[in-house]
Amino acid sequence: MAQRYGIRKPSAAKQRKLRLFAILGIAFFTTLVGVFSLVTYSPLSYKDVGYRVESDQSIWVDFEVTAPKGSAVLCDVQALNNQFAVVGFKSVQLAPTEQDVSKYSIRLNTTELAVTGLVDSCELD
Repeated sequence: MAQRYGIRKPSAAKQRKLRLFAILGIAFFTTLVGVFSLVTYSPLSYKDVGYRVESDQSIWVDFEVTAPKGSAVLCDVQALNNQFAVVGFKSVQLAPTEQDVSKYSIRLNTTELAVTGLVDSCELD
């Protein structure tokens, strides 16, 4: 077959070199995945639970925050109208708790009728 198509078996040195590059490539990508996993890890998370429109001027936003025990958290809560414009906003300082998961209900004043309320972001304080 080699005579007909000109395919030659790679030499032992070339095979060792290919194996070495393959092992180094796998090690590099495994390290890269590990680094990205560590960099993007956060012990803080939040989840919107619901909202209640009280009137044209106010809305209640319900949410849960998962944070390490004893950590203070700062959350930005907003209300949006039907064109997704922000019509209410509040930065809320959440006191440290002895629980991992805490539930909150925050009242926002709005400039017009809000159709939804949500947590925009949270960070450890």
